[in-house]
Amino acid sequence: MKKSISISYNSSQGAPTIEQKVSGAAAEQLNQAAQEAGILLHQDEHLMSLLESLEQGEEIPESLYVLMAELISFSYLLQGKFPEHWHKDGNPIELEI
Repeated sequence: MKKSISISYNSSQGAPTIEQKVSGAAAEQLNQAAQEAGILLHQDEHLMSLLESLEQGEEIPESLYVLMAELISFSYLLQGKFPEHWHKDGNPIELEI
């Protein structure tokens, strides 16, 4: 059965929280809506099992949100997106992957 977990982060919070946990058709709909909105999706069974152990509204432990931040950063790099301060002599830094 397909499962999906959405997380949210507000800068006034200490850590990201579990926003929504769904399965089946609701997971399909959530994933479709996320894709249409341009939200990146990541599929990882181990990460999913760790996140599933948390309750809706619960903060994600630091070790997990650091991992998630690294995944998001890497996905941005793969898409050619870089922070504005990653410039050298006024030109963006180019990475060869």
